[in-house]
Amino acid sequence: MNTKKVIGYILVAIGFILLIITSSPFQTYLAQVPFLSQQPTMYLMIAGAVVIIVGVFFLMGKQQKKEREVPIFKGKDVVGYRVTK
Repeated sequence: MNTKKVIGYILVAIGFILLIITSSPFQTYLAQVPFLSQQPTMYLMIAGAVVIIVGVFFLMGKQQKKEREVPIFKGKDVVGYRVTK
């Protein structure tokens, strides 16, 4: 697996965790964490969405195209291969 994809999956997971902890059932747990309780929940929701978007960009990054080799014939015999893009 590509390291960019692994980073993308981790970022998406962190983003979803940030969005989940801002929901109403988790507000009591959020109040117990000193750093997170001082932040407004809207900021945490925005941060979670941004982290998810960045993770998706890592997942959807450029796909490497494989170069195809096309045979070169001389008569009926293959004498070599040409690389095409």
